[in-house]
Amino acid sequence: MARRTESTPESLRWPIAFAKLEESQSLVQQKGWLNLLADLRALHQEISRRIVHEIRPGEEGQAEQNYQRGQIGMLERLLEFEEELREWKENLK
Repeated sequence: MARRTESTPESLRWPIAFAKLEESQSLVQQKGWLNLLADLRALHQEISRRIVHEIRPGEEGQAEQNYQRGQIGMLERLLEFEEELREWKENLK
């Protein structure tokens, strides 16, 4: 696990990634990063559509909907990574 120093506060959401700031910045600067974001956005839209239009009411449907909502939550965290990284870097100044 990455160690934090007294001068670098720990991120609650991304403690390992933000402890290695240069590596995280390199990640979001890679050519494939934008492609990954595009795939994640498309998946987010597809899951959202599925929740609204395909899941039937009932206990099974509710369980499926809860699962899909969990996936959406994780996708949103990943989609926000670059913005959170930028804010984290600015707060360190």
